[in-house]
Amino acid sequence: MAEALQPAPERLPLRIVWTMAIASGATVANLYYNQPLLPEIGRSFSASLHAVGLVP
Repeated sequence: MAEALQPAPERLPLRIVWTMAIASGATVANLYYNQPLLPEIGRSFSASLHAVGLVP
């Protein structure tokens, strides 16, 4: 019995790969950008450090 040849899967265009990589990096970095501001955010909203630490 002969095996049916399957075409190679299509690759994503390089432009889309770069766009997704940059968007992913910005999303992850965004989680860390606010950390130096958390004490100030807590004072502004009269919230405890524990409560402010729940901010993503």
